[in-house]
Amino acid sequence: MELGSEYNLDVSTLTVKKDNLYDYLSGIPFVEYYDSGRSALRQFASLLRSEDKILLPGVICESVIKCFVSQNLLFYRIRSDFSIDLEDLESQMDGKVRVIFLMHYFGAVQPPDTLKRLREIADRYGCVLLEDTTHSIFSARNTIGDYCICSLRKWMPLSGGGVLYILHDKIGLPQEKLSQSSDNERVVGFILKDMFLKNQLDCNEQYRAIFAACEARLDEQKACYRMSDCNRFLAECVSIQQLITRRRQNYSHLIHALQQLNTDLQPAVQIRGEECPFAMPIRVPDRDMFRSYLMANRIYCAVHWPEDDFAQSMRKQHIQNARELISLPVDQRYDETYMDYMVSVISKYGGDLVF
Repeated sequence: MELGSEYNLDVSTLTVKKDNLYDYLSGIPFVEYYDSGRSALRQFASLLRSEDKILLPGVICESVIKCFVSQNLLFYRIRSDFSIDLEDLESQMDGKVRVIFLMHYFGAVQPPDTLKRLREIADRYGCVLLEDTTHSIFSARNTIGDYCICSLRKWMPLSGGGVLYILHDKIGLPQEKLSQSSDNERVVGFILKDMFLKNQLDCNEQYRAIFAACEARLDEQKACYRMSDCNRFLAECVSIQQLITRRRQNYSHLIHALQQLNTDLQPAVQIRGEECPFAMPIRVPDRDMFRSYLMANRIYCAVHWPEDDFAQSMRKQHIQNARELISLPVDQRYDETYMDYMVSVISKYGGDLVF
């Protein structure tokens, strides 16, 4: 049994679903699909001037920061429960901030009162709100953002996929004709991984090498591309309602099972019943040791996000998360049997699980 890491793909099960991604995002005035969330974000960033200030949350992926390399970056404080410190945010509004970047974490949407006040702040200072829905798109398509971006491949087996959708175009996004991506190699890795897991084909090294090469290319890529036809088709084959239902069931089952261990282990962020969990983040004292233990038992957990060198004095919560936080997988590949296996492995861990 194996959990986490890259997706696997059984091509024999592919059928177009009516409640797919395109149906889910229908009715939005402007939707454009890209080969990655980074391309979608670079496309937005290309419209900004070098003197524009961008106000980013202190807890954010390094790849997002790098998309704004030509702009002036500021960071507002995110608390340990992933809520926004609005006082800190507003203290940095100086008339030159052009964009406020809003992030929701692990499927939990920021509280309504926070969103209302943030919208008021943006309107008062004449700012654009850019909403990152990478962790929250299936909890809410959008909340208060004028522009929304999402990395889709975090949710489903796509070789590459990102989307930029616009509710209020306050900048004037040009309708550029971008080339279509032709890089579908990660799909080959998905198929090989599926054959390894289900048919015990000896191809573990091959698909891992493919994933590593694809990630390296993504890190080096500077140009923006449209989503490939292959990935457009794969996105059609995912039922969004089934995805949401299964993730909610797995999350609920995992919480209940962990509670039975009497470890006081709690999610780092609270998911409400109507929300769709991205993962279950937990904090542990020796994260690296715990992660290595899980990997030895074929449970591969993401770290959101590794420590980086960007403005560490303004991003203390990011540094703490990088040392303590680990994300347990609850996605639609799995059912309660997998959740029980993960809990069984955790129950046998010899180290401390709570602070």
